[in-house]
Amino acid sequence: MTQIAGLRSGMVALTLGVSLLGQAAYADESQQIDFQAMGWASACVTCHGATTQALPGQVIPPIAGRPVDEFLDQMQRFHQSDEPGVLMTQITRGYDADVLRRIAQWYEQQGTEAATTQGDSADAQQQSSLQSGGSDEF
Repeated sequence: MTQIAGLRSGMVALTLGVSLLGQAAYADESQQIDFQAMGWASACVTCHGATTQALPGQVIPPIAGRPVDEFLDQMQRFHQSDEPGVLMTQITRGYDADVLRRIAQWYEQQGTEAATTQGDSADAQQQSSLQSGGSDEF
């Protein structure tokens, strides 16, 4: 069971990486891409996913497309929390305000692009699975 979870996490990370690189390749030249923020933000995908909508069974909220101010307000609440055992409290204490702002800006820019790219990848994977006669479930 642990191997399956690891494979799924790896596939999500790979899908995000490919979609982010694809977005970077087709980005408008007037829009500057913050590759460092993209790298920092990629760590969030493991728990939050890469889409703007929660996937079935996902209890941790998606952050793609979330407005910067909303994201930063939530990070501030986590940073100030004294609740023991909260992972986000520990994570936010590891970043300074500038880094959190850059991550927030990166995720706000993803908006519907992340959902669209993820949807296209899922459609392609399902089509490939159907053509090969296999199932996309592990």
